[in-house]
Amino acid sequence: MAKDTVIPLDENGVNEHSTLTIPEKTHPKPEDSSKPKIPDGGWGWMVVLSSLIISLIQDGISFSFGTLFPNLIDEFEASKSSTSWIGSLFLAVPLLTGPLMSALVDKYGCRAMTILGGLVSASGFLLSYFATNIVIMYITFGVISGMGLGLTYITAVVSIAFWFDKRRNLAVGLGAAGTGIGTFVYAPFTTWLLQEFGWRWTVVLLSGTLLNMCVCGTLMRDPDWIIEQNKQNSKLSSKTSSLSNISAPVQKMDLEAIRDLLKNGKGAEYVLHTLQTSVEREGQNSEHHQSALNLPTFVKQNERVPAEVLEHLQENKKLYRIILQNYPSLVHCRSTSENGLNK
Repeated sequence: MAKDTVIPLDENGVNEHSTLTIPEKTHPKPEDSSKPKIPDGGWGWMVVLSSLIISLIQDGISFSFGTLFPNLIDEFEASKSSTSWIGSLFLAVPLLTGPLMSALVDKYGCRAMTILGGLVSASGFLLSYFATNIVIMYITFGVISGMGLGLTYITAVVSIAFWFDKRRNLAVGLGAAGTGIGTFVYAPFTTWLLQEFGWRWTVVLLSGTLLNMCVCGTLMRDPDWIIEQNKQNSKLSSKTSSLSNISAPVQKMDLEAIRDLLKNGKGAEYVLHTLQTSVEREGQNSEHHQSALNLPTFVKQNERVPAEVLEHLQENKKLYRIILQNYPSLVHCRSTSENGLNK
């Protein structure tokens, strides 16, 4: 809310009840928007199906890591504790990066981030095929793939909330059911792949299943109420920028500029001309009782005004009365022989 400095005026066409105000920076109030109409169905059920498949793939692979564990120990000839760090990172990184990934989802949307998450996680599995030591597996299988799953963990839940209100609990429950299905499906599926192709080609084939999350991401479109809300926000931001451009000429001469002009003694005429123009505009429109007036409010009560400023004030009695009523000591501190204004 803006705060105004009020200065009474009483001469030359200005009503005695009128006021001259110096408004501070104002902010336009956003338009009141009604509660969005959430579909509670429709295409939202396709989003639920996408969330179920994403949970099936990412949690199915995560919880079937135990089937890969013995093969990795034999391949890298590492201890059980060192090898278990691969699976630990694969499960921990998505959760640790949750705040960062949620910020990315909020900025770029569920569709784009789900596709990106599927590509990143699949890339990590593909790079694991070329791993020659366990440290590389930490980076490719644990960190890179884990960061990709960090995005899909967020989108699998958030996308459902955009489409459902009254049936949201049911929809989220159906989406989370993919975790249980994936646990049953991926454990025997991974075991069969290991027996047929070995662990390196197994991670390659599992990366192919991770790419299916990109297909699920394409189904996660925004509901109509979010699209409409984004349009309203863009219109509001454009109105705010236009209002700031309109008010810019009033604030062209700030207090620091006026201070420098008075100190140099060169810009007194320009300052007074600006003040005079603002007051004259107020007098021309008698229906309005407010106008933006740039007064040098930094001047202290005991500070002396330069003689040339007082001389120009003598030419405009209206401005002189404003200074006299609000800063009487600035004028009376001069002797009558010096300025000749107190006659």
